[in-house]
Parts: sequence; structure tokens; C-alpha cells
Amino acid sequence: IIEITSIKNESLNVLKTISRMGKVIPISIHPLFGPGATTIEGKMIALIPVNNSSIERRKIKNLFPDARITLVDGKEHDEAMAFILSLTYFINTVFSTLMSKTDLAILKKLAGPTFTIQMTLAESILKDEPNLITSLQIDNQYASGIIEEFMSQGRMIADFVKEKDRESIGRLISKTCNILNKDHEFQKSDRKKYDIFEKLLG
Repeated sequence: IIEITSIKNESLNVLKTISRMGKVIPISIHPLFGPGATTIEGKMIALIPVNNSSIERRKIKNLFPDARITLVDGKEHDEAMAFILSLTYFINTVFSTLMSKTDLAILKKLAGPTFTIQMTLAESILKDEPNLITSLQIDNQYASGIIEEFMSQGRMIADFVKEKDRESIGRLISKTCNILNKDHEFQKSDRKKYDIFEKLLG
């Protein structure tokens, strides 16, 4: 039995119960690519061990030989997904709600690459089933804490903007960039933005 949920806490408990019956080998994976993928070659699959990581990894590799398999435990997986999925869906839900109250036609007419990419992402997320969007924000036990921290940071920056506190905003941005600059991918992010924009136009 292979399950592919985006949140592993409850499903892992069920799989462990099934494994004790001794009749099947339960496996938990999370394909880390969307439905638009045309091939699985080079795509990432997270494997969350249920009982025996070696056996489970071997079986998944036999099924998907061209995929990249990343081993991660259930807690670490769900904590990461609170950022990767729950927070991202929350941000885009808020963004989309605000955009629905504006004149989108004029915004899209005047938009550059940054807004176009953000709007495309938000629109693609809204095409998911409402139950999925809701589940990704509510059912992950780590999501509410991450979202609250996001809101706290947002309120702080909003206060800086309201008070026209350029120094505090600049200091925060500089500090954040210094931290993110340690990530090699961050240094290439501007080029990647324009690569994405070219593909959207493409």
C-alpha cells in the first residue's frame, strides 16, 4: 500500500497499524511536483519511512527509477510542509482575496514580471479544489504557528510602512539578505525570475 498525502501525521499512524497485520508493506511518499509534470525523470519524491527505510526506498526506486528519492521523517516532513504548502497557500489566498476586490484588468495591463509571476501563481493555486486549499492550511498541526509568525512579521513591517520608518525597513531587508545570501539559489533568484517570466510568455 502506497499513500501520497501532503500531511503525514495521521496517515503514518494508520500505516503503522496496517504494518502490524503483517500482510502488506505500507509505504508513505510525497511526490514533490505538480500535475503539470510531463515526466518523472529527475523529479523529487519524499519517502517517509513507516518501518524499514531500506526496503521501502528500494521498492519506490524500483517503481520510479528515474526519480530522486529524499528520505525524511514524518515530523520533519510536516514541519517543512507548513512553510512550503500551508504558508504559501495562505499567502496566496490572502493575495487573491485582495486582488478580487480590485480592477485586475488595469493591474495586468501595467504589470511587470514580479506581479505577473505572483498573479499566475495565485491563479494556479485557486484552480485547486477548495477542500485541498483548506486542508493544506488547517490540517497540518504546525501550520497555525507558522502563519501566526508570518502575521506577526507582517504587522511589524506594516507598522514601519505606516510610520514611514525607512531605516527600520532597510535594516530588516539588509539583515534578511545577509542571511539568505548564504543560500546559493538566492543569489540566482533574479535570473530565475526572468527565466520564469519568459516561459510564461512562451
